[in-house]
Amino acid sequence: MNDTAKSIAAVQHSNGAIPWEAGRHVDPWNHTEAAMGMAVAGLLDESRAAYEWLARTQNDDGS
Repeated sequence: MNDTAKSIAAVQHSNGAIPWEAGRHVDPWNHTEAAMGMAVAGLLDESRAAYEWLARTQNDDGS
């Protein structure tokens, strides 16, 4: 695991959301990239929580 993945996990909310940066909004594009980075670094539980957050907050039309 690397320091970048750890820094991403450190700002991840308990509901799985990963904000743009600490105290900022959650952007789905950056959130997904961060989740992928955590998965590659071996933070699988954190990455899974991020993907589950996406699924829970997705609009009915898929957006």
